[in-house]
Parts: sequence; structure tokens; C-alpha cells
Amino acid sequence: MRRAIAEERTAVLIARKRSDRRAEVDALAGLGTALRMRGSHERSARVTSRAIELYAALGDERQEAIAWNNLGVARYLSGDWDQALEAWEKLSGKKDQTLEEELLTLNNLGFLYRERGDWPRARELLNRALARIRHAGGHARIEAVVCGNLGEMYRQAVEIARRIGARDELLETERRLAELALLLRDFALASARASEALKLAEELDSAVEKGNLWRILAITAHARGDAGAAAAALRTARESLERGGARLELARADCVACLLELERGDPVQAGAALRSARAVFEKLGAAADLREIERLEKDVEALQRRSFSHVEALTQAAQRLARQSDPEALLEDALDEALLLTGAERGFILLQDGSSEPRVAAVRGATANATLRISRTVADRVLRTGQMVAVADIVGREELSARRSILDLGLRSVLCTPIRSGGRQLGILYVDSRRVGSLLSEKDLGLLGAFAALAASAMENARLIDDLRHKSELLAHMAHEFRSPLQAITLRAAIGKVRPPTGEDLESIGAQAARLSKIVERTLELARMEAGAQNLAFAKVDLAEVVRTSLEGLEPIARVRSIDLVLSMEAGLPPVMGDFDRLVQVVTNLVANAIQYSSEGSRVWVRLARGDPLLPAKPQPRIEVEGVSSPAEPLPARSSAQVFVIDRGPGISSDDLGKIFTPFFRSGSGTGTGLGLVISRQIAREHGGEIRVDSKLGEGTTFTVALPGAP
Repeated sequence: MRRAIAEERTAVLIARKRSDRRAEVDALAGLGTALRMRGSHERSARVTSRAIELYAALGDERQEAIAWNNLGVARYLSGDWDQALEAWEKLSGKKDQTLEEELLTLNNLGFLYRERGDWPRARELLNRALARIRHAGGHARIEAVVCGNLGEMYRQAVEIARRIGARDELLETERRLAELALLLRDFALASARASEALKLAEELDSAVEKGNLWRILAITAHARGDAGAAAAALRTARESLERGGARLELARADCVACLLELERGDPVQAGAALRSARAVFEKLGAAADLREIERLEKDVEALQRRSFSHVEALTQAAQRLARQSDPEALLEDALDEALLLTGAERGFILLQDGSSEPRVAAVRGATANATLRISRTVADRVLRTGQMVAVADIVGREELSARRSILDLGLRSVLCTPIRSGGRQLGILYVDSRRVGSLLSEKDLGLLGAFAALAASAMENARLIDDLRHKSELLAHMAHEFRSPLQAITLRAAIGKVRPPTGEDLESIGAQAARLSKIVERTLELARMEAGAQNLAFAKVDLAEVVRTSLEGLEPIARVRSIDLVLSMEAGLPPVMGDFDRLVQVVTNLVANAIQYSSEGSRVWVRLARGDPLLPAKPQPRIEVEGVSSPAEPLPARSSAQVFVIDRGPGISSDDLGKIFTPFFRSGSGTGTGLGLVISRQIAREHGGEIRVDSKLGEGTTFTVALPGAP
């Protein structure tokens, strides 16, 4: 095409140099056509207008009429419909036109009136052209175009175009058939027709028709819920239409962009696309397109109202979450708020704790101990990649509709979004619905994603507040515990100023300093454990050997107080997985406490026994990820191994029982740091176990360490 333009320009210059007006005007007419074919419509109109003036000066009315028709085409394509209408109306009054020229003029006028929404006038002109063709015979190519513009005779137009090999007319009619399928909401047929016509458009290298067909494919992708394919098709459509300089079709592409932004829930971008399209349609007087704009504007306004209500709902949800300081209760509240915001029926929150398997932190719509089925294509993708997923209608997604979890639960729509804080992925927030009439959509996913961000911040704030409260309490207890030893040291030092220090003074100062050192050491140990900085060397451990090692170290202390340590073991005691030294520390602390609180000449019993399987304090659904092989039957629960430490000391009051695992708390006349039980329970929990206590005043105390049996 560039070569044709260059040749016509050269011909114009040569003709002017030779003062050959006929050659110059013919070259100008050819240049106008070449520029129009390249997409330079405004330049084509200027050159063609000059050709009309020269043909009029030469008195060549026939060539002048052809130039007027070409000017109308250029004006139409450049977006100046008023001037195009003026050019074609001027031709309609000429009496010396050939039949072909008259038919082209009637067709062009009918087409333009149709685009401007004046269907009565359009039908009159197109039917007049069709009647002239059928009366005179022949002119099959123009007949195909006229039938296509009438709209009701597309299939007849296709047959005519195929019979005479009119590929341009065939392409245009096939595209209009695809658009007709869109109007009838037969999106599968529209997609099939557009895809087939696109092959012909590629062969003909028709930029405008390629753009129109990609626009149709974008609409059909949007209709089936494939947002990614719709966006990609629309980008391709824009590129082709911009290359073809098709302003009207680009404005129609803006309408499709508005549809996609509405689906994404972005009223700002949707409104911007619509304003751009309206400006073009108003300038062209495209009545039908302006009616579509008015419909879309109502959708944008409705989305804006919903967006404002969503902002208000998110604000209220954030305020409610901010009032909750308990991290576990906050997760339950967050899930309730998510279901309320989206209208979903079922949901759960999965949290990732380090490198361990994700755990169910909160669940709604599933009973405790149930199997919580997760489709790998949805939740697992979010959990592993951090990408949000929205499936608006599972029935229309072949890769999901046959999944076992989908079939069993009867799911229709699923939303899943990551929960992130400070660049870390904490887990996922998942909701789904079985309702047919109210499907969750990508707009709900945006709302859920925004809420997940708020929930993550609230979770992190609750954790920080809880940590700060815990540290404040720990510091307060430490200050209290430091006071007595420091007072004793200060008193002995003051006495040493008024008289020479005695051995008793130095011994007392040393003892109090050792006590302070032990408090600091135990406090640091507890802090490391709570921060997860304590490395445990897990291996299969014989709990009987743990207890024997502990009792050997305590035997001298018990002997000094004439206290008998009695060990008994049941047969079949299961081994446990644990850190040998840490388990020795737990048993040693419990037996040492029993010795401390027992009277001289009494007895402390240590008994080992097989126990029932340990159950979680709060039963949770089991996670089952599709695509991961799992045993047909769940593995039987393993028995636990239990250590009972029993004394006949003074016992613990009911008031003190609730405080014994509080840092620095000591019951009765205890002289320890008040951290031993706290540390022991933390070690037991890190082994998947627990420490329980049963006591009555005047009857003694029983501490029970329960640990899960090794596989």
C-alpha cells in the first residue's frame, strides 16, 4: 500500500509539471483511494475533495460522482458522518448515474442511516436498491452487501458472496452474523462464527474486521467468565482497530472495556471508558450506540452505589475486628464478617505456621471432625502461589465441574484470597456457595481481598498487642521477683558499712545473687521458647528411661528429707517422639516440686501408664486436598504415654489452681522462681502433649504429663 501511495504521488507531481489536468485529477483520485485503504481517512478526504473540484472544472460528471462516493466513504471512516451523509445525498439526486453507481449510493445511505438509528429511512433506501437489482438482474456483489445491511437476509448475503467469490463482502457478513448471535445471547455460536471469520480476515489482512472480530471474542470470553481471555482479546482488538484508524469501532471497544471493568468492580475505570466512547458516538450521531451507552451508565452508577456501600461495610467490619484483641476469637470473627460481606454459605481460614502443614484456624458451614475437601485447582493454588481465584459459575468450567469435592458439595461458586501481612503469606481465606440464583463473582473477590488485607492487619495487631501484654506482665512479675533479693542484698551491704561483714552476710548475698541469676536464666529460656528459637532434637524416646534419669538426679535431695521416690510402670508403654533432655527437664521439675511441698518422711509416687489418644482441645475438620493420594481409611489414633507425679502434700486451693501456670506464681510456701511449671508446659506442648493438674487442699496433688505415642 505504501508503494501505491508513492506511485500516485509521483504521478500527481509529473502531471502538474506537464500541466496535464486530466492526468493530475486521475492521480489525485487514485491517491485518495490508496490513502483510505491504508487507514489515513482524513488525508484521503482532503485529496478526494481536491479531485472533485478538478473533475467539476473539467466537466466530467461521471468521475465527479465516483469521487463524491469515495469522499463519503472517507468521511464516514474518519468519523465525520454529517459530511459523509451530505456527500452521498448529493449523489442520490444525480440523474446521469449508472445503475451500479446508483446502487452503491443507495446502499451507502441506507447503511449510514441504519448506524444513526433511523431504521425506517435505512430500510426504504436498502429495499429500493434490492428492488432495482432484482428488476435489472446481475450486480450480485452489491446485492450481497445490501442484503447484509438489511440484517434480515444475512444468510442469503453469505450465499451470494460465496457464489461470486466476493470475499470482502463475505467477511463483513460473517462478522454481522456473529454480532447477531451476540444479540440473541448465543455466545457459543458468536464465538464460533467470529473465530472462523477471523481466518478470512487474516488472509485479507483487514485490520478493521480483525479488530471487530476480536471485540466479539472479548465479549464471548467475558460471558463465559474468562476475564483473562477477554482482556487479551480486547487488547488485540484495539491494536487492529488503531492500525485501521476505525474511530467508531474503537469507541465500541471502549464499551467492551467498560463491561470488563464492571465485572472487576472498578467503577472509575468503567466510567472513564464510557466517557471516551460517548464523545465519539455523540459526534457521529450513532443513536443505537448511544442507547447502549445509557444502559451501561446505569450499570456504572449502580456499581458506584455498591462500591460506596462496600466501603462502608468494610469500614464497619474493620472497626468490629479492631475491638477484638484475642487472636483466636478474631479469626472466628473475621470469617463471620467475610461470609456476611460476600453472602457465601461456607468458609474457612487456613494458616501456615512456618514450614508445617497448614492448619484450619476457623471454619463455618462444616462440622467439627468433618473432612474439609479442598479442590487443588482453587485453594491449593492460592495457598502455594498467593494468587486470588474467583470461579463465578463452576458448572460452566469443565476443569472444575467434575471434581469430587465440587460434586459432593454441590458447589456453584468459589472465592479464595491470600491473607498477607508485612510481605508474609499467613494463609488463605476461602468462601463458597451452593446457591444457584446468586453466584459469587470477581467483584466479590475484590471485596474479599480487601477484607483479607484488613483481617491480616487486625490479626497482626492482635498478635502484637497480645505479645506486648504478655511482655508487660512478664516484666511486672520480674520486677516483683527482683525486689526481695535486691532488698536482701542491699540490707546486707548496708550492714557491712557499719560493721565488718560476716560469713553469714556474704553467704546471704551470694544466695540472693544466685536466685536473681536463676530468675534471669529461666526468664530468658521462657522467652526463647515462646519466640520459637528453642531447637528440639526429636527422636524416638523411651519415657521410662527419661523418668529413671530424672529420679537419679533427685534421689540425693529426697534422701536428705527422708522422702521415698516410688516408680511404677504399666506394661506396653508406647515410646514417644521427643527431645530426651527436655523431657527429663519436665519430669525433674514436677518431681522436684512434689519433693519441695511434701513433708519429711512422706512419699512421692511416679507412675507411667498407657493412655487414650490425645484429642485437640478444639476439634477441627481434616484437610483433604484433591490430587494428593490419601489412604482409603484414616489411620487409627495412637495411644498416649502418661507420667503421673503424685504427692501427699498440702494440696492447692481451687483459686490457685487457675494461676499455677502463670509466670512467677508460687503456691503456698514455695521458694522457686515460679517459672518451672510454665516452661514445663511449653515443652510438653511443643511435643504435642499437655500437662494437667488435679489437687485438693489437705489431700495432695497429682500432675499428669500426657504425650502422643510415636508412630
